[in-house]
This record gives sequence, structure tokens and C-alpha cells, in this order.
Amino acid sequence: LTSERQKQIQQLTQARDEQLKLATERQKQVGEMQLRLQQVEVQNAEFVTRQALLQEEFVRAEAQIDLIKDVLLREPGL
Repeated sequence: LTSERQKQIQQLTQARDEQLKLATERQKQVGEMQLRLQQVEVQNAEFVTRQALLQEEFVRAEAQIDLIKDVLLREPGL
């Protein structure tokens, strides 16, 4: 009976060690994914900023085009 119990304890200990190894690996993966998520969030913020700057440039370009059209349409003989 004692040897049987020791065998069970050994099996349970081995199973626990395997689960601990898996849990450690999963924790590592979670840490890597959190780091990647932070990197993606930084990139996203940069893209949002660039998009806003481009939008401002488009608005200015449209205003310049409208101004040029107004000037050209007021020119006599055109």
C-alpha cells in the first residue's frame, strides 16, 4: 500500500510539475502579448496623429484651390 501511495504521489508530483511548466510558459506568452499590444497601441496613436495632420493638409490644400479658383474667375478676360 505504501509503495502504491508513493507511486501515486510521484505521478501527482510529475503532473503538478508539468502543469507548473505550462503555466510558466503561458505567463511568458501573456507578457509577450501585452508587450506587443503596447507596441501596437503606440503605432496606432502615431497613425492617428499622422492622419490628423494629413487631414489638416487636405483642408489647407482645398482652401488654396478655392482661393486660386476665385482669383482666376475674377480675372478679366477669362
